[in-house]
Amino acid sequence: MVRNKRLLTRLSGYFFANPTFKGQELLSKQMVLLDRFQRELEFLVGCSVCTEPLDESTYIWQIIDHQCPGEILLARVKGTPPHQGWRKIRRRPIFPKPRNYRLCQFYRRGTGCTRHDQCTFASSPEEAVVWTFERQNYIPRLWLKGEVQNSSYHWTPESQRAVEKIGAEFGGYFQEICKACFEESPSQVTHWGPKLVCPQHPYSGPILVHVASKDQLVVIRPKPRRRNILEYCNYFPRGKPCRRGATACTYAHSDVEMAVWEAEARDHLRRPDLIRTTLQSGGRPGISGRDGGGGPASSARPQVLCQACSVFYGSQVSFKNHCFSPEHKLRLSYDQAALWRHRRPVLGVSEFKLCPRKDICLYGDVCIKAHSLEELQEWILRPLTIQISEVTAWKHGLLFFQGQLFYDYQESDYEALVKSRLIHDITIHCGQPLQHQEKEKKSQCSWKLIIHSKNRQPLRHVALLKQHMGAKFSLVGPGLPPGQLYAQGSKFRVYGAAVMTFHVEVHMECITPGSYSQWVAFDFGHRPVLVQKLHMQVGQKEAPEILPTSSLKMTYWNSGDHHVVTSMDRTAEQTNLLAKYNVSSQELDSFKLTASANIPITLTNYRDRMHQFLYVEEDAQQQLVARLKLRVQGSLSSKVQTSAMGMKFEAHGKSHFKGQIPCSLTPDTDQGFLLSRAISTAYVAPIPARDNQVYEVQVNVKTETELTVWLLLPAHCCSALGLEDGDSQLMEIQFQIDKMVFSRRHQAIDALHDERVVVPDIPACSLPSPTLSTQEIFCNAKQKQAISYITGTASESRQVPPLLIYGPFGTGKTYTLAWAALEVIKQPNAKVLICTHTESAADVYIREYFHVYTSAGHPEAMPLRVKHIESIFHETDPTTLQYCCLSEDGCSFRFPTQDELEQHPIIVTTTTASHSLHVPPGFFSHILIDEAAQMLECEAIMPLAYATQDTRVALAGDHLQSTLKVFSVGDRKSADHSLFNRLFQYYQQETHQLASQCRIVFHENYRTTKTIIPFVLHNFYGTSKILIKDSGIPDHPWQFPLMFCCVSGTPEKDISMTSWLNKDEIAEVIKRVQKFYQDWDCQWGSRDQKQICVVSHGSQVKRLKEELRKKQLEEVVVENSENMPGREFRVVILSTIHTQDSLLSNSATHLEFFNEPRLLNTVMTRAQSRLVVVGDPSALCAFGHCREIWKRFIQRTLEQGNILPSFLKMEDMEPSSLLCLAWQNRMDTGTTAREDLEEEDLEEEDNYGVVTSQASDAILCADDSILEELLAETLPRN
Repeated sequence: MVRNKRLLTRLSGYFFANPTFKGQELLSKQMVLLDRFQRELEFLVGCSVCTEPLDESTYIWQIIDHQCPGEILLARVKGTPPHQGWRKIRRRPIFPKPRNYRLCQFYRRGTGCTRHDQCTFASSPEEAVVWTFERQNYIPRLWLKGEVQNSSYHWTPESQRAVEKIGAEFGGYFQEICKACFEESPSQVTHWGPKLVCPQHPYSGPILVHVASKDQLVVIRPKPRRRNILEYCNYFPRGKPCRRGATACTYAHSDVEMAVWEAEARDHLRRPDLIRTTLQSGGRPGISGRDGGGGPASSARPQVLCQACSVFYGSQVSFKNHCFSPEHKLRLSYDQAALWRHRRPVLGVSEFKLCPRKDICLYGDVCIKAHSLEELQEWILRPLTIQISEVTAWKHGLLFFQGQLFYDYQESDYEALVKSRLIHDITIHCGQPLQHQEKEKKSQCSWKLIIHSKNRQPLRHVALLKQHMGAKFSLVGPGLPPGQLYAQGSKFRVYGAAVMTFHVEVHMECITPGSYSQWVAFDFGHRPVLVQKLHMQVGQKEAPEILPTSSLKMTYWNSGDHHVVTSMDRTAEQTNLLAKYNVSSQELDSFKLTASANIPITLTNYRDRMHQFLYVEEDAQQQLVARLKLRVQGSLSSKVQTSAMGMKFEAHGKSHFKGQIPCSLTPDTDQGFLLSRAISTAYVAPIPARDNQVYEVQVNVKTETELTVWLLLPAHCCSALGLEDGDSQLMEIQFQIDKMVFSRRHQAIDALHDERVVVPDIPACSLPSPTLSTQEIFCNAKQKQAISYITGTASESRQVPPLLIYGPFGTGKTYTLAWAALEVIKQPNAKVLICTHTESAADVYIREYFHVYTSAGHPEAMPLRVKHIESIFHETDPTTLQYCCLSEDGCSFRFPTQDELEQHPIIVTTTTASHSLHVPPGFFSHILIDEAAQMLECEAIMPLAYATQDTRVALAGDHLQSTLKVFSVGDRKSADHSLFNRLFQYYQQETHQLASQCRIVFHENYRTTKTIIPFVLHNFYGTSKILIKDSGIPDHPWQFPLMFCCVSGTPEKDISMTSWLNKDEIAEVIKRVQKFYQDWDCQWGSRDQKQICVVSHGSQVKRLKEELRKKQLEEVVVENSENMPGREFRVVILSTIHTQDSLLSNSATHLEFFNEPRLLNTVMTRAQSRLVVVGDPSALCAFGHCREIWKRFIQRTLEQGNILPSFLKMEDMEPSSLLCLAWQNRMDTGTTAREDLEEEDLEEEDNYGVVTSQASDAILCADDSILEELLAETLPRN
């Protein structure tokens, strides 16, 4: 049986019907199986004469008297009504070979598969069943047809029988073409026959081709002479081009080629018999071409063949436009992934190396280094293979026009030799603006370009180089069909002019708002080509005049060259601070040089280095904001109406000036981020300027939107400019960074009482003596060690170094600090200051720890919650409000008095609000800083201004959770500017043994179920080898903890235009919440809405709250992603909002859930038992830093069958070919030249706005010393 199986596997199956074959017993079993199979399905064999197609897979059979070749196999379920027709059963794909074939989820009757270029899924249930039957029982298709027809094909002679079998199996017809034309570049198809000879190559000789349906052409090469066993080429089943080449390879490259070779070897087939049978049966003697070309047998007009796609066209123009199609581009750029045995190298790595710790590598599959010599060799081979493929495509003329320019650029030393905007004696004129704007999203526009060739150089080619989703560009000319991206230059020639003239029209149709650019290339037969750039802005109503930085050849306004009329009410202290921390441009340049030198921080240079960093960071932010220099036509109003609330507010003594800002300026962009969080003022001046006087005005951030900005103009400014309510004025606006924020940070550096608090002299320090706990605390050994360090007493009058507590998610860092504080306050004269990075994390201490403790009979531990006076009152929970300092009316916050600070043993606030406590150094005996890895060092040291050498300091954090944005360094280095990271590395570099006892690594998880932990560790911490102990959190008894709900929906902007909504996702989230609350597991305790948290951002949060309230689910927690640190919930549901379409718009860039792995880590690790994600899988798997994380998440849910809808498969969610092509230049190694070619229009080209990157952010630092220590702590010791 095994031997028969091997024989069956080796044979192609076309001629396996010999009754004398040794597998007679197997054939008998197959007859029995077929008989059972036919009880469910009925079969029919037909041809193009007796069957009529209703669509690509459904046929109607007609009784017609003819000799049926039986090339089409039809099937249908028994009992199917006749009017529903029969289903065509195509040939089963050679590769892949699943055990059970499935129906294509993207198949639509009338259009076919809408996703795959060469779909290998079944187009009907009948086809899937038949394919599976053939696959599992080794049934050859020809034998199946013979049984259906009650025929065994015992015809004579043998060659005639072989011809009939091939015709019945493959249909189509055979044709001879000119060999010399076919070998040209690109390949030409010229018919050859007894009365038809190629006029250009009459002595070349023909080659045989098989023409199937849809004008697909397959070459039948001569049968190899020195090969006794005929076999398939290894590349053919995978759909890949053969690396050996068609001439050198002696293996079959197609099914029909294998069939012809076997017939020649076994049945003595002669190739003229194939052509003769085609002519006798009425087959087509010619080839018709895609554009309707072709003719009778007497015509020898050549046609163009695309060897990459195996289709041919009747003209060069049709072929060139085919080369612009996404399918052709995808075929050329197809990675040889199926041929590689090892993992794909990490994107962005230019030099491949062998990992020195490949056997115990911390990073596993996301390591940037090869884990074996074979893998390293394969990585080196990959870019070479891609380069060879590109060279081959260039030699065969298969590159699309832009690809040809890229290839020429790679071979050239200068860009100007390839493309240029100016060419001698060639001029371009356009009667329309090259940059056009339309308000309506469904808009059309045309540019009519007139080209004069003074030296009479003929225009040979015209091509559009860019393609956009959401807009369609095309060439318009006499005789051109619609939608053309390429045309021959002669189509645009205007005859009769004194100078050779060409009229080229470019038409654009837009279906979605956005910013669209186009490059029109004019090729005169030599390099460089002439390029004209066009631009279309759709959806912006009153577009401002935005001056690019490169055109502003002037210094920005400042008090040195302009008279700034101030309007902000600043105290004398604030004025002095601004003056004190103001540096000249020469000093700033010196600071930049020092920062780039990476000088280590020491006790003597600490203050200088911190000041220098702040000056450089302030300048970096100001440079970003300076790009927002606007000239806008705005209107003046005494009242402002908020778009979100629909209410009007009046500012006493001030007027509101409404101006337009760029439509792509959302809070997710760098400038938008700064505009919403770091900008409070702007300088304005009228246009034209009357003098060198500019006015400082306030930016109203509460009413600004994506499209508009509101400025508060004081009365003296309006009077000086002669503006009244309702007036319109053209203004120039320059936004200003809030310098007071940086001044406060500078002040904190200078207010530091002793630098040894942050740069301790380890050999001169001592460890505290442990004290006995006064109460039973449930904690592990590491937590007890940390509490003992915090509460212990110093044995000598020597400094105790700051304690660092590092631990991944859910390891009890907040729990440990809270109980340490409760232990400390039992000591005499003890007072604890707890600081966090966010207000929400500070509220956790009050709500979940101190309130419970004080309510249990410990009023002496009454804490004081200090909030910033500008904090939003209604966003604070009622429990926390009981411990806050409130105003007299109880509707706002205030700072505490000195007496209040002295009365409470525990003060809880944020690091930035701690500067307002105004207490002397030494007032607090203990200062505990949570989320220390998420804040800049200059923020963390603000509360340390109250510390002395006797103050016990502890910092806790996780450097792989969300971090603050730093604009003066790259994202990969932002975490290095936190006090927590710097001290951790400082301790590691210290040789004194005391340094190792000043840092404690937690690795016992108390929050998350054991199923979620490995996924998080592998994707965010880069390894699964960290042995995090089981938390004991129960799983749901029958539901997998990870779940994905596929919802695309249609995202739309809210009324304020600053955020997005996805109503379909909201509906799905409501269903999930109701389902979880209804099926609450008894192991989770009593049913509690507060244990369900929905996470999203922007207006989606507000709308979710409203909809949940309507369903009596008002206690379900709905939060923005930035408010999640320090919290935990039984169920977390994440709504990602965006789809492919919204991400491809200009106003959706750098989105957190797609592009910030650290923030995603923070959100996902809040879940205890269930983590549910609702979103568009195609968008999640295609965009941003997190795309590999999302792929693994979805794959994990698929493996466990916990995905909705349940019929979805991973291949259904792969990014479309258009998205893959859009990212190709960023992803493939060796495409630097392509990026350089488009460097000057990089911001225009990259409408996607998210960064392609590695599998996860854990590999941003390939040698993470903190992670290495965590791994060392968890590995078992010998």
